[in-house]
Amino acid sequence: MTVDNTDSSPDFSPQDPGDVSFEQLGARLLELEEWGWISSDPTVSSEARREVFDRFFPSGDSAGPWNDYHWVRSEYDRRAAEEFDLGQ
Repeated sequence: MTVDNTDSSPDFSPQDPGDVSFEQLGARLLELEEWGWISSDPTVSSEARREVFDRFFPSGDSAGPWNDYHWVRSEYDRRAAEEFDLGQ
């Protein structure tokens, strides 16, 4: 498994997650999905796991809506549905 650490992730944690753009939600969703895979993969070293955690959760806090996969997924899906409905 290759861990991509070339780009730093923007830290939106102090922001109200409802104020971020649809694109930012999509990017965060991908990060949280990657974190889910990495954090559950026993072949990933603890150093690599810590590096990814620090990149995705720069404040060290993994609580709150912006860090909750299900909240981000729900908000992303809700906005995608709005975009689709508005385009009708």
